[in-house]
Amino acid sequence: MTILQRTWAHTAGPGSKVDVHRWTLHRVVCWLSTLGGIVAICLLLVALAAVCHLVFVRYVLGASAIWQHETVNFSLIGATSEHPTS
Repeated sequence: MTILQRTWAHTAGPGSKVDVHRWTLHRVVCWLSTLGGIVAICLLLVALAAVCHLVFVRYVLGASAIWQHETVNFSLIGATSEHPTS
């Protein structure tokens, strides 16, 4: 039994209206947490793709990197600060 379940157990009986609303809130928070994790993973993949593109453009084509540094910086900051519960 989790701390959240023990807290809720003494405030309302099982199946009560308050209990149903709290479990609904718990599901919404879990869903938002999962969504935040998925967004963070996507941002990390974007950063990885930008680094691969940067290496290819700089060392294979001999051109300068224009947008890759900014993309990597913002993606990594977004991935690590967007999901504070992880």
